[in-house]
Amino acid sequence: MYFASGVYSPGAWVRDMPTQKMKIKQHRQDGFSLIEVSIALILISLLVVPLFKVWDVQRQRALIASTSGNIGDIRGALRIFVQENNRYPRPARVTAREGDADYGAEGDESGGYPLDCSDTDWPTNGGYCRTAGPDHVLIGAVPFAALGLTPGKSYDAWHNKILYAVTEDQTDADEYQNAIGAGKIRVWALKRDDAANTTSADPAIHLRPADGGVEVTYDAVLVSHGASGAGAYTRNGELYAPCDMAVRDSMNCDGTSEFFLHVLFQLTSDFPPLEGYGIGARSLVPGPEFYDDITSAIEITGRDIWYQHSDETRAISDAVRIGIGETAPDHNVHVGGNIYAAGSSRLMAPEFCREEITCMNPRTIGGSEPQMRCYTNRAVLSIGQQEVYCSDMVDSGEVSTINGGPAMRLPVGPPGSGNFVAQNCSSAGLIMRGIDSNGEPICVIP
Repeated sequence: MYFASGVYSPGAWVRDMPTQKMKIKQHRQDGFSLIEVSIALILISLLVVPLFKVWDVQRQRALIASTSGNIGDIRGALRIFVQENNRYPRPARVTAREGDADYGAEGDESGGYPLDCSDTDWPTNGGYCRTAGPDHVLIGAVPFAALGLTPGKSYDAWHNKILYAVTEDQTDADEYQNAIGAGKIRVWALKRDDAANTTSADPAIHLRPADGGVEVTYDAVLVSHGASGAGAYTRNGELYAPCDMAVRDSMNCDGTSEFFLHVLFQLTSDFPPLEGYGIGARSLVPGPEFYDDITSAIEITGRDIWYQHSDETRAISDAVRIGIGETAPDHNVHVGGNIYAAGSSRLMAPEFCREEITCMNPRTIGGSEPQMRCYTNRAVLSIGQQEVYCSDMVDSGEVSTINGGPAMRLPVGPPGSGNFVAQNCSSAGLIMRGIDSNGEPICVIP
């Protein structure tokens, strides 16, 4: 039985049942269940989380590399400044900002010494401080304007100012010492003891045997306070975060003349290898060993290794040892090869030595020293130990004495007889080099 349109019709319902089932099935195929969505999200997270960690590690490395690059540029600019001014620059104000008249300039000492670093007013009263004790260190910001750098070079990758600490005496041209160890900044670093399987924070002491075991300190230190920014000042001259005295890198913001380096390298080839100091201090684990600073200790001589003398034909060096073909010279000039003086050039020296205790004055060769002469028909065989070695006296049978005794006598015979043949080489302007198998002297041109 059928009804009009819009009225229930059992026959129509039965007829349309396949179509309804298809629609229901189609709707089910178009969506996902909550279980399916959850599984998909879990799979995506398993892929994305490791990728995010890798990206974050690469990002942190890029930030550290950028900061290290800026620190390297500051080091280079400091070297040039020291060479040209015979001193280090004083720190700039940490509270200075763009637009200030002294933005990036050296700190002003016209009003006297800066405040002690233990005084909490030093950031706003002077902008840089002076450590206590007999060996003062100045602490502040990098004076980028005095160094000829752009402002951006004085900041780390987290947009905070790089700290600059320098020995006060080394900022005064009258007090500056062009010598390793003249600085008064002591550094610490992590030291690994493989035998004991321990790692400790120790004062990093460079000992040079040539100096009798003198501790070597540094002229200056550069510090980025890392991502934490503890103790750092922003571009606007504001404290980013207070110094956290409960962690390891607090030594770099506590206002003293001692600093903790993120890694310590061998100072120069004059120093022995730094056993155990090759490990880095960086640790982002919360707690007393937390350390995210980036540092650089600086020791600069006042001039390049070679520099021009007022006489343009001369070059001067302040280096203690120069190696030519030698990577670790043991002497003032250590040549790993030959020295050649061409033409009429001369090689001049007050002494020639085979070893430090076996030396010879050139006068004993080219002069008229009595101990370098062979008398009475004696020939020079060799030279050594500041004296000449002479041959035995030879004559042709005449009676003579040597040192009070009879002369050596050799029978005289014709050439080829095996006997000595008297012949005066000197009469022909020659010298005797030896005797041949026929007993004849071998005369050569001197």
